[in-house]
Order: sequence, then structure tokens, then C-alpha cells
Amino acid sequence: MDVSILIPTHNRAHVLGECIDSILAQRCTASYEIVVVDDASTDDTAVVVRARADAADARGVDLRYVTQPPGGANAARNTAIKNARGDLFVFVDDDVEAPEGWLAAIVDGAARHPDALGFAGPIRLRVEGHAPRTCSNEALATELDLGQTERPVTEAWTANAAYRRRAFDLIGPFEEKIPAGAGDEEQWLIRLLDRGGVVIYLPAAWLWHRRVATDLIFKNMLKGKFRRGYHQAPFFRWAGREGEFTVAKDLAHAARWVGHGVRRGCAGGILEAAQCIGRIWGTLRNKTVLPGERVGRA
Repeated sequence: MDVSILIPTHNRAHVLGECIDSILAQRCTASYEIVVVDDASTDDTAVVVRARADAADARGVDLRYVTQPPGGANAARNTAIKNARGDLFVFVDDDVEAPEGWLAAIVDGAARHPDALGFAGPIRLRVEGHAPRTCSNEALATELDLGQTERPVTEAWTANAAYRRRAFDLIGPFEEKIPAGAGDEEQWLIRLLDRGGVVIYLPAAWLWHRRVATDLIFKNMLKGKFRRGYHQAPFFRWAGREGEFTVAKDLAHAARWVGHGVRRGCAGGILEAAQCIGRIWGTLRNKTVLPGERVGRA
């Protein structure tokens, strides 16, 4: 099985190198390539990738660096797919670190489930800086833990997910109008599941999702949460979920989160409130319409 590991990135040179190093260290008999798509970075991303060319050659791995104009995470994923040669596309974020057996676990799982179109692996948070105090890691970064049973699931994140090429032949590309974190991955996954696609959870295919000090600056996290909420409105309209996130409900949720943050000294409560407020603003102002009706939508 030929595998393409796809890494979209933007101004993340400070973590990208370790991500690539961990992938080059995989103990896996399958042949694989690495495609890094640079979404108009202005840092040393190109230098970081090219510095690993010799290590990739020594492992017999084709490490390719592709650039694109500013387009966002989904545009970078689509560019990676266009440049990929494998039949299994393995998506990771640029800030993950994979243990040596990670890729073998994905390839073995794909072989055991030939009819499945997708595969999701556990995502474990590793904080490498001083994080704001929270009652849950959810406020800090994406995690995924669906237990120790290999089974079909309806949740997967491209920080650690794989899809067969034929899934994209069936569904088409990621929707590039959706900003990162605002339904960009969920929208494509919903389309796949609505068409009968099966995604298998592979407990052995876990990796680390790193959070370094520069990721944990509270002011930046607060702005990011607000932006995410603002941009969620078009996705929720497309998915038929407007009733779950009305202005009245989000006001009540925001008040509860603020109360939680004050009572517990939990920065996560303030971050979640910021997302609710962003969603309110997005509901009122963000009238973007996503193309296409959801298949199977009631």
C-alpha cells in the first residue's frame, strides 16, 4: 500500500521540524511519501523542510515541499491531495509528534478494513509550556479518545486521520470557504458519512498533539476562540444546526461559562465564553452561504 502523509502548514517552522523528524523515524514496511504544503508562510518553513532532505533520502522517503498563495487549511489540504501519489492519504497537523509505531498501526488497520474509507487515531495533548489554568484540556487543543475498541465512529480530526483516495473521488475536495476550526473538517466528514462512508477508529494509531509556549499565550487564545465562533455560523446553517446555537442560547451559555471561570479560576471558562460571543456576532453578521445541500438532510 502506497501512503501519502500530508502536512498543511503556515508559519509553524518552530514545530514543523520535529513533526517531520518523527514521521521519518517510523518503523513501517509500507512505502510512504511526505507532502508539506506551505500556505504562504513568511517564516523559515522552507529552510526547515529542506534541511531534512538528506534524512528523507537516507530513509527512501520522498519529501516534497509545495507552496500555495494564502488560502487556509482546507485549501492546503486540497493542494496536498492534488500532489499526492499514494492510495491512502494520512493527514497530520504540523504540531504533532508521532511515536515509531504510529504509521504501521494505520497501515495495518487499513488492511484489516478494506471497505472502510477513513481511519481516525487517538490524539493526546502534550503541553510544553505554561498553560492557563483550565478544568479541561479541550480549551487548549484538539484531543481524541474514543476508547480502546477498534470500531466504526463518526468523529475524526485531520490532526490524525487517514482517508482512501477513493473517498475524495466519491465526495470531492474539502470546502475552502470554511476557515480552520469552524467546521472545515466536520463538513467534509459529514458529507462522507451521509454517503455511507465508514470511518474506523484505530486505538493503536495514536500520536501527540503538542502545545508549545507560543501557543499558550492567553490573549491570542482568546482572539482565536472568538474568531472560531464567528466563523462557525455558515457551517451550522449548512448542517441544519441553527436551532442549537441561537443568540439567546449562546448568551446563556456565555454567562454560565463566565460564571464557571470566575468561580473555579478556570481560564477555559473565559475562552469558551469568547467562542459563544463570537458565535453570536457571527450569527448576526456572517451571512456566508456554503455551496451544496447536505446529503440526507432532513
